Amino acid sequence: PRRAGPPATMPRRRRHGYAKVEGDAPTASLYVSGVGAALGSQPGDVRAVFGEYGEVTDLEMPEDARFLFVSFDTAAAASAARAALDGQRPAALQDRRLFIRFAARRRGNAGEDDAGGDATSAAAAAGHQPACTSRTGYVEVPGLRVIDDFLSEEEEQRLLRGDLAESSAGWAPGKQGMSRRVQHWMRSFNYDSRKADLPAPAPPPWLLDLNRRVEAALDERFDQVTANEYYPGQGIAPHVDTIGAFGDVIVSLSLGSSTVMDFRLRGLQADLVDFKAVHLKQRSLLVLTGEARERWTHGISDRRIDTIDGEVVERGRRVSLTFRRVLEAGDAAAEKTPPSPLVSFDDVLKTPSVEREHVRKVYSAIAPHWTHTRARRGILWPAAREFLESRPFGSLVLDVGCGDGKYLGTNNASIVTLGVDTCLELLEYGRTGEHGDIHARAQTAEGRIRCDAATTSRKRRRESPGGGAAAAEALEAKPAVPLVSPHEVAAGDCVALPFRDGAFDAVICVAVLHHISTRERRIAALREFRRCVRKGGEVMVIVWALEQPTTSKRQFTEPDNLVSWRLQSRYAAPSPEGGGGGG
Repeated sequence: PRRAGPPATMPRRRRHGYAKVEGDAPTASLYVSGVGAALGSQPGDVRAVFGEYGEVTDLEMPEDARFLFVSFDTAAAASAARAALDGQRPAALQDRRLFIRFAARRRGNAGEDDAGGDATSAAAAAGHQPACTSRTGYVEVPGLRVIDDFLSEEEEQRLLRGDLAESSAGWAPGKQGMSRRVQHWMRSFNYDSRKADLPAPAPPPWLLDLNRRVEAALDERFDQVTANEYYPGQGIAPHVDTIGAFGDVIVSLSLGSSTVMDFRLRGLQADLVDFKAVHLKQRSLLVLTGEARERWTHGISDRRIDTIDGEVVERGRRVSLTFRRVLEAGDAAAEKTPPSPLVSFDDVLKTPSVEREHVRKVYSAIAPHWTHTRARRGILWPAAREFLESRPFGSLVLDVGCGDGKYLGTNNASIVTLGVDTCLELLEYGRTGEHGDIHARAQTAEGRIRCDAATTSRKRRRESPGGGAAAAEALEAKPAVPLVSPHEVAAGDCVALPFRDGAFDAVICVAVLHHISTRERRIAALREFRRCVRKGGEVMVIVWALEQPTTSKRQFTEPDNLVSWRLQSRYAAPSPEGGGGGG
């Protein structure tokens, strides 16, 4: 049923032609409060004040409002005006204090939106600073390659001024609702059937030459070419070129302007997705094969600007030429189906059975023995200790997989360290500083001697005059390592940490990541570490090495291994299912 409108007595809220957007990424329009028609501001005075910073192309002063919108010919002019006037009291505007934010045109106005969409998409695309390409520089997309300067500047200009000129008769809308224009040659893509089964014009000589050049460079064959035309503010939704319609190699040539293309690993939720922003320079050739072709979506956000290596770059008219091979009936590749998503968000959070059985249950069962052989004896990895001791005064540090809290007391006179783990038995030791019956007995000299003498190495006993008895006497004279002091700890999983973004100055994770059994869960954990640390903070991750010294008793032949733990009978006790601390 059709939704009823507001009651006749309720006045409709007037929809303005612009909308304020959040963030500091520049747009060509400004929202200005503190002045407006309701305050007696005059259009001529507003234009005179803001016109000092660039050409004012539009001014909207809503009736009875204490704000207005000013639009410039460029985003640079709007940025200059905001920087100079925000918080100021211009005499020409009755000494009223101005509060200025960026704004964007709403969808449906004459001309294009400042950010290629309505107020909502403007806030997402233009109002928020686009993610800088440098932030995802570490991400590798298997099968992705970019060849810079595939054409010369002269060759590029010949193409753009010839058959690919704006006035070329070959340009046409791609499909209903598509803002960009396209041209097809040799085969035309059917956006309804998702196949290249429509006739298209024969390629002109210049395109035949370019096609042969691309084929020679990549040792591939292409028999279908599509040109897409993008103006600032236009993009293309994330997609994978239809599998079963096109071959295993997709190639795209960028002409006229650079852009940033976003790659996302298919099947993961947005907050856990593998993401990479790739700068496609003018005249560069993008090559997608393997996983980049089939598993990663690629798309271009509909915005006017990009952030490339820390610099905000305005987009211009860009033309892309996409080269593909059409699969014919009977071609084995034509029978291929899209690969299933790698993993879902629920799959990432769900603990695999191998981890439940061989990590969580094991640590719950051995917690007393583990604590006695690790925390009480003060066994710390040197690199981890040095990392904690080097933190600046007042740092807030998160220890992921803290176990019994053996690292929580390091440098505690200068820093504050919080611990998180899934093993409640180990966390209880870290929380209270009490280490069960073993440590209660260790409070007496007799108990301390018995516990420490039992764990004294044979080498120490041989070196002590009188053997084990003398060792016990020596241990009685030397107090045991102090118990772990009470600390702040929390129960939580490293793939979904219960802390806000940027809450910590540093994150440390010692001997935990190798307990995670899948690549996706390991990536999720690393992303959580990065999420929880502030900008400019540091993350240290330590894991067991596959390559061990020949003198080590541990020799690994595979990346994933099960390592036995010899539990002494006196520590064995029934334990509920818990979690896994660091090893």
